[in-house]
Order: sequence, then C-alpha cells, then structure tokens
Amino acid sequence: MKFQVGDVTKTSMETSWDEPENPNGVVTKYTVQAVVLEKLYDTSFTHTSSDPVLAVNEELDSQQRTYTFTDLKPSTKYELTVFATSVVGKGDTASIQQSTDSITREDISSPPYLQQVGDSQKTPTTVEIDIPLSTSEFVSAYLVGVKLISSKRKRQAGVFDHYDKSPTMYVAAELAKSELTDDSSFVIGDNQTYGSYYNPPLQEGQTYQLYTAFASRINDSYALKSWSEGTSVTLPISESSLSKGANTNTVIVIISVSVVVVIAIVIVGLVIKMRLQKKTPETTTKSPSQDKHGGDIAGSSGQIQLSSV
Repeated sequence: MKFQVGDVTKTSMETSWDEPENPNGVVTKYTVQAVVLEKLYDTSFTHTSSDPVLAVNEELDSQQRTYTFTDLKPSTKYELTVFATSVVGKGDTASIQQSTDSITREDISSPPYLQQVGDSQKTPTTVEIDIPLSTSEFVSAYLVGVKLISSKRKRQAGVFDHYDKSPTMYVAAELAKSELTDDSSFVIGDNQTYGSYYNPPLQEGQTYQLYTAFASRINDSYALKSWSEGTSVTLPISESSLSKGANTNTVIVIISVSVVVVIAIVIVGLVIKMRLQKKTPETTTKSPSQDKHGGDIAGSSGQIQLSSV
C-alpha cells in the first residue's frame, strides 16, 4: 500500500494512501497512528518499541484515503502508520518517518527576567544570581552571559561566545533544565566549567552586564536562544587590594617628594655657583693706581701713603 506525506508544519502533517493491493477481503476501516520516535529538543527522551509513545490512534471510514495528523509537537520525529482492516482481520500496513517543522521563538517562554543583584550577592570576583525557570517543554537549557563594560568603548557590539574566543563578551555556563529546581542559583566567576563553557573569575572593581537565556537544542546545536535584558553589576574591591593600592600610593608620594627635594637642591647649588662666578675678588686684581713701590694713592683724600724703606 502506497503511503505518502504532503504538507508539514510544526504541529501537523497531511497524509494520503492508495487502496491496498492485498486487502485480505473487503476493507471495513483504516487505522492511522503516529508514534514518537525522537524529541530533537529533549536528549533525555528515548523511544522503546515495547512501550511506544502513541501520539495519534484514529479509526477511519473505509472510503477515506487522506488524513491530517494534528496536535503534534514541533521538532519531533514521528513514525506515521496506516493499515487496513477487513472482515477477516488486519491487512496491508504502510509506515513512513517524518519530522515536524522546527521550534520557533513563540514556542518557548519569553526571555527570562534577571533580578537586580544585591550587595550580599557580590564578592570582588563573583556574583550569585537566581535562576528563573521556564515551564516550556521546548526549553532544554539555561545560559548565563557576561559582558565586561569598558569605559573606552561605550558601544560594544558582538555576540556571546566561549571565553577563550571572546573574553569581554562570553557565555559563562550552560545548565541543563533537568538539573534545575525552583530555588536554583548560580555563581558567576567560580572558575568552573559548565557544559562546554568556562566560568572565569570576574575582575575586581569592574562593571559587568549580566544576561540569561532560555535555549532549545536540536541535537548538538542551538535551535533558538532568547536572551534577557542586561543587568548592570559593579564588583567591590577587596581589602587586600585596597591596602596594596594605599601602600603603592604612599611609595609614589615618597618618591615624588624625594625627587622634588633633589631637584631643589640641584637648583640652589647651581644658583650659588653662578653668583660666585660673577663676583671678582679684590685680592687677585692689581689696582691701576698702585706704584712700583707698592704705595697707593687715595684719590678721595689727596693723601699719599708711602711704604717704608
């Protein structure tokens, strides 16, 4: 029996089939079924043939040759089956595997709301945040984003990446939804790895924007990430850093004062030297009025002084 799938959406599939070649008698009805094989957004789901998840099981009139499967889940792989039943019993069966269209933003919760961080939740290198949970079955993980705010770059565009590739705008953690509870919290900067993301210590005294996101994974890649608005946090400076900074400032002041004193001494010395060089000592200069006998004539009094012979 030929069985084919027509239009497919996130929640429906149109199917049609031909009359069975070997009906095993007069067909009295058709039965259509849809079994969940794989939830692409939920890696914890496992299909077992002994206990299948039957999403659809409908009996149809023997004249019907089409059926639209509805109320299906997006990003889900189904096995669709149709078989004929005659007065004798079950007849020809045909099956086909088909996935619904992928999840879109409207299928998950609105972006998570990240509450303001109080002083008690901050240390010089870490910030503790509360984790808002999503009730959507399509949310498989919770992401934590960190963005370092630099005063030199007022506008910082970019996308979140691993810390080693983007140290100023990175994903600090991927937390599986199945591991979270209503009162879960997370410490940003604890120097651990979550999922494939490194959560490095934060920098003292720096300002960060913190973000959270609901994410839906399809196999090993994200189908969708819905980021929250950023929450600004400025970290305190540790006492040891403050003490170290104070000591450094003291040393700088002492050095500065010493340099000023040395410069002042040098300047004073140069001034004294220059004055001494300009002054001419009388004992080293012979007066023009001195005679050959060594006598001096006092020009102002008119007196003559003779040296003794």
